[in-house]
Amino acid sequence: MLENNEVPNLKYLIENGFSSKLEVTTPHTTIPSWPCLFTGINPENLGYLTFIHPIKGVFNSNVWRDKSIFSIKALRIFALNVPGTYPAWEINGQMIAGILSPLFSSFPKNLEQIYKKNWIIEGRTLKEIFKAFKIKKNLFLEKLNEDFNLLTFVIRVPDAISHRVFGSERIVNTYINIGYKQIDKFIGELIDNKSIDNIVIFSDHGLKFYKKVIHFPRFLEKKRLLYINKARELKVNSLVIKLYDYIRPIMRVDFTKKLYNRLAISKKRDSELKKQRALQHLDKDKPRSFIQKLTSNVGAIFLIGEERKKKQLIKETLERDKYIEKVIEFNVNGFPDLVVILDDKYLFTTESSYFIKRKTETFSHTNKGMFIAYGKDIKKGTIPLLHYQEIAPTILKLFKLEKPYYMEKDPIDLFKT
Repeated sequence: MLENNEVPNLKYLIENGFSSKLEVTTPHTTIPSWPCLFTGINPENLGYLTFIHPIKGVFNSNVWRDKSIFSIKALRIFALNVPGTYPAWEINGQMIAGILSPLFSSFPKNLEQIYKKNWIIEGRTLKEIFKAFKIKKNLFLEKLNEDFNLLTFVIRVPDAISHRVFGSERIVNTYINIGYKQIDKFIGELIDNKSIDNIVIFSDHGLKFYKKVIHFPRFLEKKRLLYINKARELKVNSLVIKLYDYIRPIMRVDFTKKLYNRLAISKKRDSELKKQRALQHLDKDKPRSFIQKLTSNVGAIFLIGEERKKKQLIKETLERDKYIEKVIEFNVNGFPDLVVILDDKYLFTTESSYFIKRKTETFSHTNKGMFIAYGKDIKKGTIPLLHYQEIAPTILKLFKLEKPYYMEKDPIDLFKT
């Protein structure tokens, strides 16, 4: 789109500002990504590797608000649609909670009376996704005329489309590109707004069309490392998946996805989710090691009982495998023993199948984010790679504020003075 000049305002910012690829969190999911981006801490110090912790429960704003840049009293802030800000808390300014919020939540509370009536938290259809963006975009532009130092708006349009639109790569790409064009028009309005000194844009992950998948339980069995599934379950799941592979090429992608969801996972989804949230797949009397998908090409291994003794063997074996990019070891209560990052050609799945690889057609997250900065205080330039923990201290430096003790990284050099 940049090459074809379909997003001229983004292109203008890149050519006249400061840009970089962004190294994002592992896993590259909404939580822990956004709280880590806005605190400068890593997922381990955040205490959450995904939305749910087996001991602490569902992630909420109480986990990170004290370390958030939104809680810095020296700044007057407007925070809009930031994931993990539910329930909204008291800040020096205004906050409307966003993605993952079960209800409209704001500070001060009287914002609910003004904005709740037509509000859409996320959007379940394409129409709702674009309408939600329009409502929030207009509110953000309105707030530029008020007395705020730092205004933050998380736009979910491309990500929401990737999760909600079924179809071929061409179809999904078409709608994602429409989303980027709308975002680009909004950026043009920001560039033209004389009240704005600097614009900083970054993403918590990228998007990619995956065409291959690895069934990780069977993968571990072939390596003789872990045996997660019962033989009967493995045969049934393998048969369903193989039938789907035959049906998929001759049917519409959106139809076959819905069919596959019904056959393979819809009936057991609720119970499986409950088990995953409890971080166990069997009765407490007979716990067994299990696997959890975190996102796209990233999954987790939880070792229980005698199988904990295999931890180093599993780690060393996987690190040597051509399908594995990286294995991360944790020794934190409630965290998995190992997080496995596959080569980014492959989706990670907890399904069981006798077939190690099969074709798929799925948009999902990648660990490649982006960073762009432009404005009167920003110099022109680029660096090969920016780390996500460098963003929060860099924003604070823009306001001549010292980074707090818990931010491990230093700000990057992107300022004119």
